[in-house]
Amino acid sequence: MKTKKILTLLFILLLTTTITQPISLINNNNNNNTNIYTTLAVKYEYRYKVINGILHKRSYNTTTKKFEGDWIPIG
Repeated sequence: MKTKKILTLLFILLLTTTITQPISLINNNNNNNTNIYTTLAVKYEYRYKVINGILHKRSYNTTTKKFEGDWIPIG
C-alpha cells in the first residue's frame, strides 16, 4: 500500500513538472533584434541663409533630412 502511494506520487510529479531552458539560451535567441531602432518623435530645426542680402530661415526635418516649407525672410 505504501509503495503504491509512493509510485502514484512520483507519477504525478513527473506529469506536472515543466521543462525549462537556461536563461543564457533564451537570451541568445533574441540577439538578432538588438539592432532595431525606431524614432519616437520628429525633430525640427531652423536653417538660415542670406539671399540678396536678406537673412532667411527655413524649417528642416532632421529625421527625414528634408526641408519643410519655403524660405521665410526674417530681417
